[in-house]
Amino acid sequence: MSVFNRLRELIHSVGMPQISTICSKEEFSCILERELARAERSNQVFTVVDFDIGDVEDNKELGKNLLQALAKRLRSTDEVGWLQGQHIGVLLYNTSIEGAQVFSRRILALLPKVFTPPDFNIHTYPTRDQSKEDSSYQEIEERRTNRGSPSSHDVTKKKVPKPVRGMRMLYSRAMPIWKRLLDVVGSLFLLILFSPLFLLVALIIKIVSSGPVFFKQLRVGYGGRVFTLYKLRTMKVHADPSEHRKYLSELIHDTAGKKETGKAMVKLDDPQIIPFIGKILRVTCIDELPQLINVLLGDMSLVGPRPPIPYEVEEYVTWYTGRFDAVPGMTGLWQVSGKNRLTFKEMARLDVRYARQLSFALDLKILIFTPLAIFFQIKDSLQHTKKLAAQGDSHA
Repeated sequence: MSVFNRLRELIHSVGMPQISTICSKEEFSCILERELARAERSNQVFTVVDFDIGDVEDNKELGKNLLQALAKRLRSTDEVGWLQGQHIGVLLYNTSIEGAQVFSRRILALLPKVFTPPDFNIHTYPTRDQSKEDSSYQEIEERRTNRGSPSSHDVTKKKVPKPVRGMRMLYSRAMPIWKRLLDVVGSLFLLILFSPLFLLVALIIKIVSSGPVFFKQLRVGYGGRVFTLYKLRTMKVHADPSEHRKYLSELIHDTAGKKETGKAMVKLDDPQIIPFIGKILRVTCIDELPQLINVLLGDMSLVGPRPPIPYEVEEYVTWYTGRFDAVPGMTGLWQVSGKNRLTFKEMARLDVRYARQLSFALDLKILIFTPLAIFFQIKDSLQHTKKLAAQGDSHA
């Protein structure tokens, strides 16, 4: 019996309040996505209460009573549907976290004392920090019932820091099969193809700079999940990231307002780059080849938005976090659309567009145009170097 049919069975109870429409997981996902997009435009708050009743088959009566309790308290504008893991979700429009807490307490109070109250989480978007300070991290109120006492309705409360877009994970969709298949086959092929280059570059890095060959860094990926990204090391060991952080902040805030013009996202000329080979690796994107391992592991894809550093995400305005609606990639729409000639806002728009228009044809087009984009990046870098050299000669 499907989850949807089990839910139909749960809500049929003669003489009791009924919820007229229970959304399937797919329907509820679409509703959440639409509401999140609306909230990003208007900055109007909404909340989702996530009830975990455990196994549906084993807890039919609890589920039935929970839905009856919800029917007594829901407004006509609210929505109820399935979330991941057979959880029951309640979407409360224009409701703050405080209002959702009151709502949840009243729902638990309506349940018969013979039932152990279900665990539940409250997710709100945007949070106060996002609304007022454009913070990247949500404070999610997590309320747990006491499973040890069947008759207890007492709840405890704690605040848990969660990566931005915790709301997105309520309806996250699996990567399309074709995309995952393309990633696995493509990453394995490229790892084998470039293995001699890996060995050569690793040897040169060891010769010109003491320290490890690979560089590991935390990045923010799909749905705000943090993962470890791999690169060939192009910077000195224990390099100070403060200048890079300051530069990123300037790029982000330079286009965060209504103005369309801003600084192009040219790579920072950092004096901490290792000699001889560091700049070459960065310009040719060879330093990013170890991310094929991330692709193989499923943290990244061959095509998708570039995964940002956590301190970069701290500077985001709300709609920039739409970049996390797609699995991050080694190349993407931004890279083949101008890359270093574009502003941060333009990059964010391209990434959000990619997440919404994801298709095999688009991925294939981006992969085909990526080598050309790298060629133009190398060309621009050579022209920039010649320009600097000419300026140096004129001042000599």
